[in-house]
Amino acid sequence: MDTSELKFGRRYEYSALSNVTVIDGDSFRVDIDVGLDLFLRYTDIRLARYDAPEVSQRKGYAPNHRQAGLAVTRVVNKWFTMVAARECVLTLHSEYKIKLEEHRTTKDLFGRLIGDFSYTEGGSAKYLSYFLTNNGLVQELDTSGRRRPWKVQALADVITNATAAQSRLSNIIRASTK
Repeated sequence: MDTSELKFGRRYEYSALSNVTVIDGDSFRVDIDVGLDLFLRYTDIRLARYDAPEVSQRKGYAPNHRQAGLAVTRVVNKWFTMVAARECVLTLHSEYKIKLEEHRTTKDLFGRLIGDFSYTEGGSAKYLSYFLTNNGLVQELDTSGRRRPWKVQALADVITNATAAQSRLSNIIRASTK
């Protein structure tokens, strides 16, 4: 028996996604085609293992929390645009489709599925969560899966890093559409 299945549960992958709406840097709403002409409409997804700053300004949040959340949301929108631009140019290569990998069959506290988005390039998967972590835009959840408070300096770094990440994605999009 595969021990990874015992530890992490079964993983489900969906390749036919449409109407991706980025709510904030770690929350999404998508329509999923699960096959046989069956669709899951308006499905809420939470990015697995990571937390992005919130777009909503709640009591007790640092003053720059909302600004950091909006910056990460713009980067995530740009990431989906980049994947779509590559797919338009490479219409013969089906591996450029955005894929959702569901990590748990249970839902989180807000009823969202837990998953990650990816596309394949050069035979390897490129995950949204890796892009966000490599660019310093999210932090890992604690060992119990809970958010850790964002520090003011970390939020300032996210805002700076988001500008650089958007610029890199814009360059990739320009190169893909030439």
